[in-house]
Amino acid sequence: MRVPARLDPMAPTAVRQAVQQVVGGFFAPPAEGMGAEGLESFREAAGRWHRDDVDPASLSGSIRVLRLLEYHLSGGGFGRRLYGRFLAEVSIATNDWSLRSIAREFAQSAEAWTAFVRDLQAALGSGSALDRGAVRAAVARHLDAVAALENAQMRSLERWL
Repeated sequence: MRVPARLDPMAPTAVRQAVQQVVGGFFAPPAEGMGAEGLESFREAAGRWHRDDVDPASLSGSIRVLRLLEYHLSGGGFGRRLYGRFLAEVSIATNDWSLRSIAREFAQSAEAWTAFVRDLQAALGSGSALDRGAVRAAVARHLDAVAALENAQMRSLERWL
């Protein structure tokens, strides 16, 4: 990690404001379907993915979108990994080791998201056949843990404020 030799005196205030935005966006999101509420809705919807009445093409598309979010955008493991690294760098620059601990929580969350998306991607297989049993297993294996880690890391940030 590269940490500046001298920290801008406004950096701690700016970091606190940035963290407030993240926490606020999770617990009081600016739009429906985001934050903690969105995560719970996603969890409920994903719990039904294995059912026969769910269109396989639509489900396959949803899994592909999750993969895109995971590996190329700010969702899933990628975003948590990135934010965790930010918190780790800030913890060093400010000597605030409680942020280092929260950064580790984000790293754990990132790994959980990555494992979940990897298992869902495996359910797609190499062809067009979707393995609903593998989808059910991925959801059962990962989603409760992902949600718990998400909530825990945000509660930790909230307490830090």
